[in-house]
Amino acid sequence: FSIPTDINSWDRLQTAEFYHRDLGWAVHALLPPNKGQEHERGKKPIQKGWRSHTASEVTPDYLREHFASGSNYNLGVVVRSPFVHVDLDSKPDAGESVRAWLAEQPGLIDFPRERTGGGAHFVFICRDIPPAVAKANKAPTAKISDAVMAELYLDGMNIVLSPSIHKSGS
Repeated sequence: FSIPTDINSWDRLQTAEFYHRDLGWAVHALLPPNKGQEHERGKKPIQKGWRSHTASEVTPDYLREHFASGSNYNLGVVVRSPFVHVDLDSKPDAGESVRAWLAEQPGLIDFPRERTGGGAHFVFICRDIPPAVAKANKAPTAKISDAVMAELYLDGMNIVLSPSIHKSGS
């Protein structure tokens, strides 16, 4: 699969349709960036039971209802195997430490990534996650450097996708 280079210029409906149709992802609606408690804004799924949400439940009507013009829902995905998402963050410096660390990683230099407010997201296919890790209820974290943290989003976890809007407005 390939993520188009101009995906960040697409509207939410077009992007949601791509993620669902071309990648088979279980896309779902998240709270708008100005709704909910401070730590939930723009990130919390709107539907109950979202952890069991699958791509087969996503219909054209669902996509239009939640992501068509005028909608302010953010776009998320319930991660499903064999995909894993890696979130690299250095929030205190708005991702500058992540970008510096990535510049020193020749194996990742040409790898597609999504720039985030705190760093970057990567998507990988991984078919051999250790069972103890695969059973995690929240994203396992690791310190990559003094300033960079990594979170591993696995099957059944929620992650925000572009072109969602952060609660800060970016």
